[in-house]
Amino acid sequence: MSAKDTTGPQIVWTLPDELQQLALDGGADVVADVIAVFQEDTASRLEVLRKAIRDGNCTTIRAEGHALKGSSSQLGASAMARLCFQMEQMGGSGNVAEAAGLLAQIELHFAEVSRAMSSLDLGDAAYGG
Repeated sequence: MSAKDTTGPQIVWTLPDELQQLALDGGADVVADVIAVFQEDTASRLEVLRKAIRDGNCTTIRAEGHALKGSSSQLGASAMARLCFQMEQMGGSGNVAEAAGLLAQIELHFAEVSRAMSSLDLGDAAYGG
């Protein structure tokens, strides 16, 4: 691997500073729990969103987009949060037709973020690296 390799974004997710500090201060187990809850909650919300899009339920599309935007943003998944904001707007404007394609993008980002989260070694952080 070359240091000049710029074939695309290499970092899909970074643990927010506050959570990094918490892990360094001995709270790695709490950080691991926060990540696990995010992953479980997001998977559930994506299921609800999938059904809402199938049913044309704009109120739920907007609400789930909003909730996913907030949790993604708080956990440092900025690209995913931006897509969820778009989903929230689509629900608000009744644009169900494009929501299915956007959902596929959100699911891809979630899969990438989940892989990055799963590869995080909080054991090292708990001992100061």
